[in-house]
Amino acid sequence: MKKWGIGFFCKIGLISSNWLYYNKMYEYTIEQYVKRQTTKNKENLRKKVESVKAKGQEYYTPDRLAKMAYS
Repeated sequence: MKKWGIGFFCKIGLISSNWLYYNKMYEYTIEQYVKRQTTKNKENLRKKVESVKAKGQEYYTPDRLAKMAYS
């Protein structure tokens, strides 16, 4: 789970310009935007993991896990 995800920044008032676009064009609220982005990010990660597995490789290597722990 990411500590510094988009939900965190929206809670402290740092809203991205991307939200301004979605707000103007589609009248998204902050909550709708956060939900859309987190869902989209999870789907993209799932696709990456599947793509790497299809190539016969491992996505969560010890090196990658160490980098994730230190970030």
